[in-house]
Amino acid sequence: MCFCPGSSGSKKNRRAIEAKVGVNFGKRLRAIRKQKGLTQTDVADKFSRDYRFVGAIERGEQSPRLITCWYLAKSIGVPLSELMKF
Repeated sequence: MCFCPGSSGSKKNRRAIEAKVGVNFGKRLRAIRKQKGLTQTDVADKFSRDYRFVGAIERGEQSPRLITCWYLAKSIGVPLSELMKF
């Protein structure tokens, strides 16, 4: 089933998938951050954000834009592709 804009997939189903992706992204971010011995504050300070923003992403409560994902990856010292492996 395609979840592209204009496809026949239901909005409810798409939202559920988007939420799952957000949670999985957040778990991956948290795992790598902790593996590297970094705090949420350490990561947030590297791109002028608040630690609560990083926490919300890790919990799947925020859906970061692509550029934010890139900054997060740079902040924890991994390529963006590594952060997307979930």
